[in-house]
Amino acid sequence: MKKLIGSLFIAIMFFACKNDAPEIADPANAPDVSAVPSRFDQKMLLEEFTSSLCGQCPKAHLMRDSLLSTFAGRFYSVDIHLTDWMIDSSITDFNNGKNYIDSLFNPTGIYPAGMINRTISGSADLVPDFWGQKLTSLYGAVPRCGLAIDANEINANRLSLVVHTGFSTSMFGDYRVHVYLVQDVVHSNDSLYSQLNDFSQQGLTPDTALSLYLQNDTIRNYNHKFVLSRIISDNGLAGDVIPQSLMTRGNDFAKTYTVDLTGIDPSAYSIIAFVDKYGDTGMTHRIENVQMAKVGEAKDWN
Repeated sequence: MKKLIGSLFIAIMFFACKNDAPEIADPANAPDVSAVPSRFDQKMLLEEFTSSLCGQCPKAHLMRDSLLSTFAGRFYSVDIHLTDWMIDSSITDFNNGKNYIDSLFNPTGIYPAGMINRTISGSADLVPDFWGQKLTSLYGAVPRCGLAIDANEINANRLSLVVHTGFSTSMFGDYRVHVYLVQDVVHSNDSLYSQLNDFSQQGLTPDTALSLYLQNDTIRNYNHKFVLSRIISDNGLAGDVIPQSLMTRGNDFAKTYTVDLTGIDPSAYSIIAFVDKYGDTGMTHRIENVQMAKVGEAKDWN
């Protein structure tokens, strides 16, 4: 019996001290984007149509900020400005002041307005009062793809951006990657960036229940958040087509973009990328999933 116990002890010590097992990789050397997971979290995007000249818009901004806290990490927002100094001139029709995203998804001209994951069955889906319901209904959805963003390679004034789209199941149809460059906050003492406020004591629709009531009817130094600065997608508003042959389970469709950062502070900007099921009208699109990362950082799948 003693011999048996001794033999077992020696065997245990041998395997415990044996040094031919593979070493654990240094986490510091791990890639910024991991292998495609088997499932993805559903994330949501609000594309909000707004303007500094829209006196009703500040209330919508408060609602958006509250929802961003409620759905933290799963909900992102981008403000698409019209008729003010924060428009994206590349997508704006200067004959009527509208941009082409607004013209497609908000043809009746409701302001403030915004679409959640581009799921629109009627004009009511654009009204801020329904954003919370929309987010709640989408929260538990099971997306078939997800995104990861590698935005940490900056050389001089150029960002080498890689947007990854991974698939947990095969997908069929016209799906496209859209990439936005977003300025986190536009803040200026210049009166050109002041925000009209209808809810103040002097406003058109004063509301004592809102913090806006105690502010001026024109708010100086307003924080304009998540302002669309530029569309990065190679194909512009139409988005970049994902080849059908690559939309297979476990595959990673990685697309590289070169972004000129001349004249801007990269730390003040973020990248928003999403996959859109393309449609012929504003009511036939649908965002499958979304991801956001700060410029200079990387964001893994979930």
